[in-house]
Amino acid sequence: MCVVDTTCVAVSIIAIITVYLAVAPPTRPHTPQTHTVVLWSRPCPECTTFETAVHHILSTNRRHGNRASFVQIGANDGQNADPLYPFLKRDKSAWVGIMVEPTPGPYTKLRQLHRDTTGWGFYNGAMAPKLMCQNNSVSFWELPGHRYNETGWWTLVNTMDKNSPHIARGEKGGYLKPVTRACLADFSILFRRYGSQKFKHNTIMDDVYYVDLLLIDVECRDYDILSLIDFARFRPLFIQYEALDCMGPGLQRAANLLQSHGYELFQQGGRDVLARHQSVGQTTRPPVEQTLQTVVVPIQ
Repeated sequence: MCVVDTTCVAVSIIAIITVYLAVAPPTRPHTPQTHTVVLWSRPCPECTTFETAVHHILSTNRRHGNRASFVQIGANDGQNADPLYPFLKRDKSAWVGIMVEPTPGPYTKLRQLHRDTTGWGFYNGAMAPKLMCQNNSVSFWELPGHRYNETGWWTLVNTMDKNSPHIARGEKGGYLKPVTRACLADFSILFRRYGSQKFKHNTIMDDVYYVDLLLIDVECRDYDILSLIDFARFRPLFIQYEALDCMGPGLQRAANLLQSHGYELFQQGGRDVLARHQSVGQTTRPPVEQTLQTVVVPIQ
């Protein structure tokens, strides 16, 4: 019999461990989950229209088993005059994104339209500059709620532009009424709060969001939205925005801002501008690692 002392206890522990190792099943080596982030894509000098850009985005992501990513600011009801809707309708499962709409009427329709999607985020609020977005609220002018059963152009002019000709001013002006809506002034906050895990896995690497497509339609304040982009942390491949005379100096400021960050601009009809990152527009193929980089990132 073993005398109870330190040596005896140590021998007993060793014996128990030896027996356990002899009968315990081998454990599987830990293999961390990973996801693939496709940064940029092959050159596409022909991508000078919204349609060719979207086809390019879809084909590139499909080739790598990814879903195309988008962010839409001013999504309205998701259908009326929406250039992306025909592509989403064709195959929603090919996309993952975030849709932003501040007005409750169109927002309700938007959620109903895309109720069958997975991995999409929705924000019932506005993106606005910090000077306008105070205490997470922004002054807004919009159509009275009972009129959102209509489908005319007048349902598309809700705005945070206080100089809009559509605003009702006594007996003069239009029919938009003042309200207060929720807002954010930082894309990073939008992504963290409303981006799904799938959206983040498809777009983020080293704290930078590589999004395929950013759409902006905010009635005369598109430059204000573009000015919110921190291009060191949010890098859209394509950007489409409205370029209207009502933007005033913002019209040229928008062009200058995008060109200074390596975008080429293409007019789309009379209203919209497509901004294409210069890495997509190269006519000769640079080294592969510069045009297509697939990065496998461990999931924490």
